[in-house]
Amino acid sequence: MQTVVFSEVTHRGGRPFKAKLPQPKTRLNFYRDIAVLAFPKPQSTQRIKDLDYKNLSGRERQRLTPDEQSVPQSAIVPSTAIVDLTRKLSSDGMLEWDAPAGQWVILRIGHTAKGKRNRPAPFGGSGLECDKMSRTAVDAFWAGGIDPIIEKLGGLVGTVLTNCVIDSYEVGTTNWTAGFDKEFERLRGYDCLRYLPTLAGYFVESGEVSGRFLWDFRRTIGDLIAENYYGHFRDLCHQHGIKLSVEPYWGPFDGMQVGAQGDVVMCEFWSGEVAFFDTPKFVASIAKHNGDSIVGAEAFTGEGGWVEHPATIKSIGDRAWAQGINRFIFHSYVHQPWDVGPGLTLSYHGLEFNRHNTWWKPGKAFLDYVARSQFLLQQGQSVADVLVFTGESSPNNAFAMPEIKAMGFDYDLIGLNKLDSLTVKDGLICSPTGAPW
Repeated sequence: MQTVVFSEVTHRGGRPFKAKLPQPKTRLNFYRDIAVLAFPKPQSTQRIKDLDYKNLSGRERQRLTPDEQSVPQSAIVPSTAIVDLTRKLSSDGMLEWDAPAGQWVILRIGHTAKGKRNRPAPFGGSGLECDKMSRTAVDAFWAGGIDPIIEKLGGLVGTVLTNCVIDSYEVGTTNWTAGFDKEFERLRGYDCLRYLPTLAGYFVESGEVSGRFLWDFRRTIGDLIAENYYGHFRDLCHQHGIKLSVEPYWGPFDGMQVGAQGDVVMCEFWSGEVAFFDTPKFVASIAKHNGDSIVGAEAFTGEGGWVEHPATIKSIGDRAWAQGINRFIFHSYVHQPWDVGPGLTLSYHGLEFNRHNTWWKPGKAFLDYVARSQFLLQQGQSVADVLVFTGESSPNNAFAMPEIKAMGFDYDLIGLNKLDSLTVKDGLICSPTGAPW
């Protein structure tokens, strides 16, 4: 995973500049230059607020409100005044430039590793999180992480092993990949070079134009993750006869768009004192638009303690069904290779659900109830009163719409990726799957 970094120096023009530019902050001894840009230094020191949200360099906010920041002309960098010095930078960071008169900012922009590692992972299975905007990186991850399993299992792949799951996204932000500038132009239709100073907090052209570029920048990140990580991972799974399940949320992307890449879309809900439901309706809507009869859920992800049993979790599961879920994937059944009770756990997370449970044999009645109920739920189609457009922004999770629930209406969600598939018939909005609203 990569992130944009920069360094800057000021130079009084009218005389040559000849010096090494400071290399931006570098992690894991990895750094690559993107561009070197020079522009007249703005008279005002005002910069873009909440930049780490807006360029996805640090914190992640799922819904950004319009920026009402008033920007004086003295803080603006005209795009026509930006000089591209990238070709003048030597391999060792030396820059020679005959600078015109005036005070100049010289901005060296590059990218380095985020340094995020996969977790949780056993000894020997830990490493850097792959660049999720890069097919090359995903291919490398597949070759090192999935291919050995496929080779080991042989003929069981596609027959016994039929599903692979990408869990909820929990590895923070990312905002660059090799060739991002070319992908940006392909997806957005213009060159991003002269707008790159916004990633360092400068206003280019105007406050509005800078905000629009950052919107496009975030949207491109989401598009590339959906296409090159989730979509490409699905294609690799299909090459081996495996379906892909995805939990499409908590990441720097449009969750509706990412969820559409999976064969089975999943959410999660927790049991115990930390019980919460924020993803079922969102995920059920994705499955409905995909025409899928299965809506999965990582189920009963409590905080352990050997205290949960069918009487404590049944009502929680019923509530999940009422929100559109119709397949439980219990979190978790930990492999129990020895006849030693109470057994092994997945650290402190998850329902202790295994053959050593004291309620394991009588619990068959509960599992029969789950199996029959889910089967019946998978035969029908949910009905909702209102269809809510989640908007065009990225990141975008659109988990809950409590104001609609409070008005007594049920609802489905729809993202930008499915909006143009809608039609109107007899005064009702209809989707290709036949669902009316």
